[in-house]
Amino acid sequence: MSIENSFSTGTPTSAPIKVDIFHSQYLIQPTEHLPADDIRELAAYVDGRLHEMSRKTSRDKFDIAIMVALQIAAQMCEDQKRFQQSIHRMIEELEKAVEGKSVPESEQSTPTGFNNI
Repeated sequence: MSIENSFSTGTPTSAPIKVDIFHSQYLIQPTEHLPADDIRELAAYVDGRLHEMSRKTSRDKFDIAIMVALQIAAQMCEDQKRFQQSIHRMIEELEKAVEGKSVPESEQSTPTGFNNI
């Protein structure tokens, strides 16, 4: 059992972890933004997608990896667009709420005791 590849994803926070993705082992260094548990979860997800694709096609390992990478990238783009649309809707709703609650200066009341100043 040999480690074929090693990756660093930023400032290390603990010892590298070993993951198996599509019949290859990798050492990946956890970081503050990508802890070991997240790396394991992502590796399992990618491994599953690669195995799923390999059952559907007789293409070589590299072609399968490229197809899965493109599928994951497309899903990320869709998710990002939906997220941005959701944020824009929330901002619009907040702006409408603020505009609806704002009182024109001429209608604002003067605090008690300051009427004659």
